[in-house]
Amino acid sequence: MLNLLSFFSAKYPEYVQVPLEKIPGNEGYVKIQGNDQPVTLFNVLYEPQLIGLTFSDNNFTSTEIEGVSNLSLGENAICLKISFESTIKIPSGNTFLYRVNNADLDIRFWKRKYLQRFYKRAVAKNNFVIDVFDFGVFLKITSFFYYPKPVFLVSTKDKEGKNTFPVDTCRKVGNYYIFGARKSNRIINKAVVGDEIVIGSSDFTQRELIYQLGKYSSGKNEIPSSADGQTGIFVPSTVASYEVAEIHQIIAYKNQNVYIAKVTSGIMKLSDNPMLAHIHKFWLIEGKIRSRYRL
Repeated sequence: MLNLLSFFSAKYPEYVQVPLEKIPGNEGYVKIQGNDQPVTLFNVLYEPQLIGLTFSDNNFTSTEIEGVSNLSLGENAICLKISFESTIKIPSGNTFLYRVNNADLDIRFWKRKYLQRFYKRAVAKNNFVIDVFDFGVFLKITSFFYYPKPVFLVSTKDKEGKNTFPVDTCRKVGNYYIFGARKSNRIINKAVVGDEIVIGSSDFTQRELIYQLGKYSSGKNEIPSSADGQTGIFVPSTVASYEVAEIHQIIAYKNQNVYIAKVTSGIMKLSDNPMLAHIHKFWLIEGKIRSRYRL
């Protein structure tokens, strides 16, 4: 009990690092014609707050898909008000992008106070590079971390040591990767349709080194890398496994882009270590969730 109290009273970290042996399905439910329909979801962009949905039933009409306005997660722990944005068409089945307009969390008074404490710290640290960041936006972002968000590593053909960045707005759908990145990201912002990249799963055991990669790099430890035999792209040792992909489509927004990349290689496995993922500390209040990660 004392360890648990210490865990929740500690100021940091807001996002807890957990190992993933398997990427979670991220199940949710939407209403179509008055019935609950299962979907899987993942966060695509932070600004605007976009999610991708895939439906287990592919027989819905475009009118039904575009009319979806509510998404429930975790036995109604979260209700997201959403509106249809666009369709990503891939052979294995379409992924539908929705804008999250509001997040309603089923939380009582003391839990809301606990969450407000995180929000006030986020404002003080100014660690969200978002034009409009208020409590409503914070609730939406927190809801994205209800399920652990796996961290992928994206590498381009840039100079060794400066060509890789971590991304937690990424998911593999069929034979395609869909991920979001800010336009200020100097590693990916020059990429165009047709460019080859390497996308890999992060190695949890090397999580401290992973945060040295990309725009928000810190630390001075050298990270070894080796060139991929197919593309010559340098792949850091912080990658557990990876695939080569070709950028198929770029969807541009004001501050961020959505990238769709088609896999063009087999999986290159470098280690059997689990993948790094982030979950918001707030959701670990629930014992059944906390027990999954032995915290």
